[in-house]
Amino acid sequence: DFSLSQKITGRDSAKDDRHIEIDLGESGLTYQTGDALGVWFENDEALVDELIAELGYNADYKVNLSISGEDKEFS
Repeated sequence: DFSLSQKITGRDSAKDDRHIEIDLGESGLTYQTGDALGVWFENDEALVDELIAELGYNADYKVNLSISGEDKEFS
């Protein structure tokens, strides 16, 4: 359960970095100063296919993004 979720990047920033406080409660997890939490997600393929079809996009279209100074291509 989130106790706090506060954006810490500037108002005009393209990034959305947050300070989040999580209540570990009775989870059995422990935390030490300096620990970090990583969040990875996976899109539901059926929902992505439906969205692409609804918007009339081509699922094979490639998008180029620069991430940390490295150009990467995504479908």
